[in-house]
Amino acid sequence: GYEGVGGNDGSGLFNTSRHNLDRLLCDDPSKPGLQYKMTETVAGQELSVRNLRDLFNLINAFQVIERAKIDKNYTTDVISKPPLPTTMSQDGVIYYNNFIILPDGSVSNRPYSHDQIAYANYVVQQFERRLASGKFMESYVYTQKAQADQDRRIDPLVFDLDGDGITTISIDESNTFFDLDNSGFAERTSWIGQGEGLLAYDRNGDGIINGGNELFGDRTLMKDGKTLAPSGFAALAEYDDNKDGKIDNNDAIYTLLRIWQDSDGDGITSAGELKQLVELGIVSIGLSYSNTGVTDSANNVQVRTGTFTLADGSSRMTGEYLLNRDPLQSIDPSLVSVSDDVALLPNVQGAGNVGSLHKAIMKDESGSLHDLVKEFVQEKNSIKREALTREILVHWAGVGSVDPKSRGSAFDAQKLAVLEKFFGTEFRGSPNTNAALLLQKSYDKLFEVVYVSLVSQVQLKDIMASIKVESDVVSFKDTFKVLDAAIFQDAKAGIDLLSEFARVMKYHGLKKSVEFENLRNYYVKQSAEYGRIIDFAGEKVLNGTDKGDSLNTKDDYTLIAAGDGDDGLYADNNDNVLYGDAGNDTIYGMGGDDVLVGGVGNDQLRGGAGDDIYRFSRGDGTDYIEETDGFDTIQLGEGILPEDVILQTVSGYGNKISLAITIKNTTDKIVVDGHFGTRIYNSDRLHADNPGSQIERITFSNGASWDLDEIYRRAHDMVGTENADYLVSFEDGAYTYHGLGGNDSIVGGSANDFLYGDDGNDTIYGHGGNDVLSGGTGNDQLRGGAGDDVYLFSRGDGVDYIEETDGFDTIQFGEGISPNDVVARVVSTEEKSISLELSIVGTKDKIAVNYHFGRYSYYQQEDIASPGNQIERVMFADGTAWDIDEIYRRAHDMVGTDGNDNFSMVGNAPVIYHGLAGNDNISGRSGKDILYGDAGDDYISGGGTLIGGTGNDNIRGSKGDDIYIFNRGDGQDLITDTGGMDTIRFGDGIRPDDIVIKRVGNGYGHNLELCIKDTDDKVAVYEHFGTNSYWGSVDNPAAQIERVEFADGTVWTKEDI
Repeated sequence: GYEGVGGNDGSGLFNTSRHNLDRLLCDDPSKPGLQYKMTETVAGQELSVRNLRDLFNLINAFQVIERAKIDKNYTTDVISKPPLPTTMSQDGVIYYNNFIILPDGSVSNRPYSHDQIAYANYVVQQFERRLASGKFMESYVYTQKAQADQDRRIDPLVFDLDGDGITTISIDESNTFFDLDNSGFAERTSWIGQGEGLLAYDRNGDGIINGGNELFGDRTLMKDGKTLAPSGFAALAEYDDNKDGKIDNNDAIYTLLRIWQDSDGDGITSAGELKQLVELGIVSIGLSYSNTGVTDSANNVQVRTGTFTLADGSSRMTGEYLLNRDPLQSIDPSLVSVSDDVALLPNVQGAGNVGSLHKAIMKDESGSLHDLVKEFVQEKNSIKREALTREILVHWAGVGSVDPKSRGSAFDAQKLAVLEKFFGTEFRGSPNTNAALLLQKSYDKLFEVVYVSLVSQVQLKDIMASIKVESDVVSFKDTFKVLDAAIFQDAKAGIDLLSEFARVMKYHGLKKSVEFENLRNYYVKQSAEYGRIIDFAGEKVLNGTDKGDSLNTKDDYTLIAAGDGDDGLYADNNDNVLYGDAGNDTIYGMGGDDVLVGGVGNDQLRGGAGDDIYRFSRGDGTDYIEETDGFDTIQLGEGILPEDVILQTVSGYGNKISLAITIKNTTDKIVVDGHFGTRIYNSDRLHADNPGSQIERITFSNGASWDLDEIYRRAHDMVGTENADYLVSFEDGAYTYHGLGGNDSIVGGSANDFLYGDDGNDTIYGHGGNDVLSGGTGNDQLRGGAGDDVYLFSRGDGVDYIEETDGFDTIQFGEGISPNDVVARVVSTEEKSISLELSIVGTKDKIAVNYHFGRYSYYQQEDIASPGNQIERVMFADGTAWDIDEIYRRAHDMVGTDGNDNFSMVGNAPVIYHGLAGNDNISGRSGKDILYGDAGDDYISGGGTLIGGTGNDNIRGSKGDDIYIFNRGDGQDLITDTGGMDTIRFGDGIRPDDIVIKRVGNGYGHNLELCIKDTDDKVAVYEHFGTNSYWGSVDNPAAQIERVEFADGTVWTKEDI
């Protein structure tokens, strides 16, 4: 059926697409398939279309008008299945949109008559009028507020015909329009139930009850033709000819009275609805009554009750009811022929007691209204058009004779008269100052409805026609072309049209729509001034000075332009636009959906409640935003692209965790205070969320947009600069930080962070969570903190120092580092530390893990373990893994280099060390070490097993039981022993008879020399035979070797030696 109305190709009636009908109609779930209501999108408030019959009537009327414009004698072709039935008559005839199916199934099609075309125009006009009353509603509300007791109900007499009491229908459920106040316009009103009747007197004898004067109530004229009756009973009592307190057949009025049973509730007198009293058996109507003042369930007030008597002697209730009504929503029943020249002028439907503009022009015998509207059509200046609109309103409402000062000095009486006419109500007395403020708002709203309606039909006609709906999406492609052409042809006039179009969009509630954003973004790209023009369009502007001003939006200002200087801008709870301009400004949005523009300078922006927009452009400086509620947006200006922006988490005021938005390569930035919440101390959590302080969206002029999740991701995936940065996590979220160049300080939070130092000598703190830390190139300090942390290290990364505190932690080597490339050793990195060092062979790259093996004590033999400082695993790119035992083994079975190594053991754990080539300096500690000098002239000190290897080595034992191993070719070693049961152990191929033993003086004492015959190899034991002194040679038992062992099992004791 939709396709039958509009057509998929948009060629149907008024381009009525499926999308548009869907927007127009919203099914009432309580009455499926029967009642439809126009939504606020179209009408401004819910205005009922009674049922599908009325809807199809309206569609048919549109079609009749359009077809009649094309062909005065139009008839449709006969088709087998016509699309939209309008109604079925009692005789079985089905009426379709422009032809009839008769009961026998045949189809009759005929040309439209002039009457049909006239009726179609009437139907459409009434529909448009009802739409218009919705547009006037916002204005009407302010007038209602200006006078609280403005609720003017009217009280007709109602008869209980069915004997079950009087029921009424609430105005919300009623679709009745009737002229209760005799204004000539039928207003929407509450009504009576189907079992009731209204007492009526058809005064003009036309067979129709035309208004409240033909009922009996407080809008009935008394016999003097001037005075309104105080009540329905009083109006009827005038006709009690014999003054017997009742109306019966003894009174002349009796035969003229009628009971109107409006069975279909439409407020229109249909055939058979007016009945004589005798038809209903009513013999008399009592004139006495009781005051009641009861409000029924339909919110109508029963003020008085009486009785009427039936022929059988029984009596029933007569009630006088104050019926609720809405005079704004009205029907103009007058039929006026519109001339061809007036038909070409713009038309606007009225409301209340004002007919359409076309009707008013035709009724204005002076021609003034016609001339004003024609002048409006020709005027190109918007300011002059506004002045003309004010004059049009006065002449249209017919209040030109009203003295503007006749209702006091607080408010223009002529404007008040316009409001009274458009709203079908009277403002009693003269307005005071407070009422005047509300009435001015009401007038401004009414003015905007009319102005926008006029300019849309004239100056913006081509622009409005250029708007397309493509696949249910509004397209401005052609609109931009029309506006661009207008600006190109005449810049001043074209910009005026751009401003007017923006004004119209705002009027239609599109200020925050995607379409409006597209319009603004399109023209901001051409000129920032165009963006300002669009912002100012349709607003009431308060301009500041070049000094520091304090400005607020009282007196209904909707836009403040502060100018230069350090200004303070204060909005109210409405939707405002606030420009700080140059200077360090402070802007308060308060309630409402506000637009805040700090401009150049360092500004403080507080949007308050509502869905606020913050605009920021290059060169604006540093702005601080403080939000409290709503869905808020930062709009970044022309030339700022997503790749130009860095988001960071920073410390805000007090304990707040803020969002910093920085424009690369500039000093421009925005700080959103408390965006990520507030830090908590003495708690398991780092922070508490504060959603009200968040910015929910960041938009760019190229159409890109970041939502709340993307903002979070980017602020927690931060990139520093090539300078020394300080990047810190203040809350529980997971971060990814890249320090880039410079000596950076990076601090993670309690979540699982990814922290990259990149270039430079960086310091990285993981804190809680299972973090990934990568120092990158440079000599970095890495502290993982609690959690299962991973440390990344690649070739060329320099020297990194790791300090762990807890968790199962891993060092992950990068590509190109195999297990054979890594040397593990025990080192001391700090005082008393027993640390792990992992060095890359052939490079200067290495990692030191502080306190991996604990701490040593000067006062005890055992080391002090520190498991929290350990790295539990070392991983390689090829999949190889060293667990904690393998790490220990490799670190305690160390190998030097072919150079001159210096090795000094720390801690008390035994180690194995190979010095390899070079003149090494090797120091053990535990007393149980195995120390190999290997090739070269090495110096070895320590306890345990000491092997000098080839070369002339200097070996110093400990106070413990040391073993010195010597092999053929080992050269000439010097042993200095300091105590214990010590042994020299000769290797294979050295027999006891190969040894020449000597006692050799050294100037201070006498050494033991064990020489290998026929070689230069020998082992000398320093002062084995004592030390010289003043009194002669003195024994030094600690320096002695107690055993010499041979491979064949021979042992020489000290005495043998």
